[in-house]
Amino acid sequence: MAMLSIRKTMAITLLDILVLCFAQEVYEIEPLVVIATRYPQNIMEITRTVTIIDSTEIIKHTSLVELLDGIAGIDIKIRGDNIQADPSIRGATFQQVLVMIDGVRVNDPQTGHHNLNIPVPLSEIERIEILKGTASSLYGSDACGGVINIITKKSGQINGRLGIGSFSYHNLGASIGNKSFYIDFENKSSAGYEPGYEYQIHNLFSKVNIPIGRNIKNDFSIGYLNKIFGAKNFYAPYPSWEANKAIFVSLNSQWIVSPNFILNTDLSFRTHIDTFVLDRNNPSFYANHHQTFTYGGQIIGTLDTRRVGIIAIGAELSIDSLNSTRLGQRKQQRTAFFLQIENKLLKDRIILISGIRDDYYRQIENSINPHLSLCYRILPSLKLRTALGSSFRVPSFTELYYRDPANKGDSLLKPESGIEYEFGADLQNKSTSIQITLFNRLTEDDIDWVKKSNETLWQVMNIGKTRFSGLESAVNLNPNPWLRLKTGMCYIYITKDLPGEYVSKYALQIPKINSYLTITTLSILDFNLVWQYYDENDTRFLFNTALNKKFRISKKIGLDSRFIIDNLLDKRYEDFQGVPLPGRELNVMLNILVS
Repeated sequence: MAMLSIRKTMAITLLDILVLCFAQEVYEIEPLVVIATRYPQNIMEITRTVTIIDSTEIIKHTSLVELLDGIAGIDIKIRGDNIQADPSIRGATFQQVLVMIDGVRVNDPQTGHHNLNIPVPLSEIERIEILKGTASSLYGSDACGGVINIITKKSGQINGRLGIGSFSYHNLGASIGNKSFYIDFENKSSAGYEPGYEYQIHNLFSKVNIPIGRNIKNDFSIGYLNKIFGAKNFYAPYPSWEANKAIFVSLNSQWIVSPNFILNTDLSFRTHIDTFVLDRNNPSFYANHHQTFTYGGQIIGTLDTRRVGIIAIGAELSIDSLNSTRLGQRKQQRTAFFLQIENKLLKDRIILISGIRDDYYRQIENSINPHLSLCYRILPSLKLRTALGSSFRVPSFTELYYRDPANKGDSLLKPESGIEYEFGADLQNKSTSIQITLFNRLTEDDIDWVKKSNETLWQVMNIGKTRFSGLESAVNLNPNPWLRLKTGMCYIYITKDLPGEYVSKYALQIPKINSYLTITTLSILDFNLVWQYYDENDTRFLFNTALNKKFRISKKIGLDSRFIIDNLLDKRYEDFQGVPLPGRELNVMLNILVS
């Protein structure tokens, strides 16, 4: 099996190289990427590994989890029918991935299990930018394996959505808006693919654009999420029940002070409520109620100078607090300052970016994280890049203070730290997009829940050092209007400094090889193949398909229809012991657009 895995890895890599050799026809891309530099930049000038998911791809999916699960280098651990999902980037745990909405962090200080409780309907997401690799020099704690930035739409339109499917699945949503305002409501529900996995999700999101003259733009956003679901065996062998609520509010202002100087400010508030009942048949036996509050603000100035280059300097202040029946009342405050300088050399063919950030927490010492990255544009469509940087993560409130008969936290945990470097090549032209990256991340004081194989108590601890070495590739081919191919692969080799008698709950539970292939024919029919290799005893293969068709009802009314079959072969797997993933699912989605 090991030799077969290596051969499959080499085959995908050779495909990347062959396509790279024959690609041609250059074109320019709009400067939409902001995640790697905190200011807009052409994708061919980005010195890091960045993946962009645009609205044409987003509209093909029914959930954010399903969308992210098809990206090279990302592994999603799922409980239930995409109800709770933990994203991993390049082997990093869900706690080591930073999630943001419009550049504002939304990671939950109680636990990273809530990070993808996003109060934004999928229909109102303009694009998603994914930065892979360490990013603490820009974004601070949690940005160890990478960053997922969800960018909402600037303006709205009138549309209605209806979906039905397996397990009594229903999806009803609608939005109304114009160039300066929109509001969107969505309701999803399902009886569950098995008893104990039913759910109801209510989502409300609104954005208002408030321009003040030509030089000042303000975006005010507010989102609400209410999710109630069966959580059988999620954390213990009981018929559990859980409810999550989240409210997110942000005010983003952009001041064009001069043609060369732009000032961005963000004020944000987030609260998350988690109610968990261990045994729904006996609610008084064991129940938890947690509510977190996060208040934050940041200011970023970007100065474009001829001599020094582009200078970005900023400061952040945030306060996290928790009111919990199990964890008590907790609070932490963070202050951060960062500086980044971008230089262009040899007629803009070489781009060098250096940066540093200092994060100060009252409970721990300063964490200073530098970063250096470089790209060399060999051709307008081809570049080589390299990056080196450090990262850190402070423990969550759950890791520090949680205790029950099966789990024990540790209030003396040390923050995690890591160093990562990567080398890669990107090619981008009209018909081809290719990314190939070699990466290596060395972490210290890794935090994980562990136990001895003959014990039942999971204890959180700093488990030591871990090295993640890997190869990552992503290829998009558009040879003609009726055929499109997308393939990606990530191979990770782990070297761990963990006593052999200990079992890891999260940190080391990743596939060695995670690959996918998507074929789109005639712009309407999608075939998606996923192959994952954990070890000789755990190899997974999934086959999904979808039919897309657009209709024009009138000059102003259009209809997008989508018929989806997930897990066509009805394979059954488990990301978490005792929680089977859904089998075959059929869904029909209709989206009515009014222009």
